[in-house]
Amino acid sequence: SGKTTTKYFISQVLSYKYKVKFSPKSYNNHIGVPLSLFNIDEDTDFGVLEVGMNKKGEIRKLVKIILPDIGVITNVGYAHIEFLKTTRNIALAKSELFEGISSGGVVFLNKNTRHLDVLENVAKKFQLNIMYFDVNLAKIVENKGLDGIVFEYDGVRFETNVPGIHNVENLVCAFEVAKFVGIKVSDLVPIVKNISLPEMRNNVIRGYFTLIDDSYNANPDSMKKAIDLLDSVKTKGKKIAVLGDMLELGEFARDLHLEVAEYLVGKSIDYVICYGENFSHVVDFVVEKGFKKDRVISVSSINEIAEILSYLLKEGDVVLVKGSRGMRLNEVSSFLENKLKEKI
Repeated sequence: SGKTTTKYFISQVLSYKYKVKFSPKSYNNHIGVPLSLFNIDEDTDFGVLEVGMNKKGEIRKLVKIILPDIGVITNVGYAHIEFLKTTRNIALAKSELFEGISSGGVVFLNKNTRHLDVLENVAKKFQLNIMYFDVNLAKIVENKGLDGIVFEYDGVRFETNVPGIHNVENLVCAFEVAKFVGIKVSDLVPIVKNISLPEMRNNVIRGYFTLIDDSYNANPDSMKKAIDLLDSVKTKGKKIAVLGDMLELGEFARDLHLEVAEYLVGKSIDYVICYGENFSHVVDFVVEKGFKKDRVISVSSINEIAEILSYLLKEGDVVLVKGSRGMRLNEVSSFLENKLKEKI
């Protein structure tokens, strides 16, 4: 998780000094990558491209088209485990990135990711220089909830309007890439203050209630980060989480949805609306753990979510919308955005 956001951050910090072209949205497959390459011209200093996969061999094909000088792996999580069966296999599939980087090239790895040793071993096999980014080297000064974060890194104080502690990790990655290509971290203070996020990733839309639109996609790690963000919000109103199933988890789906449900317990969230076959199974578990029964609602359609939110939402409330792309929760976000416009 975090690929598209990190791509946006790297592109924006490199633009401080260089001419940069980056792949729009999540153009990260066999169609999107060639289209992005066509966009890079001779005046471009850096092209920042994203590659995605859900099966072994997909990244290998894409990097042999790109032939990058620098590679970044944001993390190894559970996304696509249905097809790859283990997180170690996911790490190996991601390490196909190294096959397209010429010997002596550079790869940036997350010091805190699962299977760091697997990634390191493959990078060494291809004689790549390994550099690391480590969110633990950033000191959080103040978490301002939806208004952003104040933090220190490399002795420099940053303030960003981007919400979510997890986004500091994405920024730290961008800083390390920027340092490598000759940009001083201290020069990035004004860039970071107004740095922007891609659509449907932690987008905050304010009105008589506040919408956190994180509906683009979901996996267990990104779901927990979204829950943390909602938990960090201070409001006099209610906090409502609309959670849709996380797809492509295969035989691990039930356990991983339960893991997210357990993570919800004890968080300052007033209502949870569960949408999808897997999340519908966690309702009893969450109630057993202390959530009030009438505060955990299982639904079977997008329309039902819209009806419940129309009834529940009052001034000052905050609603998070998060789920896998296939759950179409972006339709819920669009419905809520229209509600906010009606009140203007």
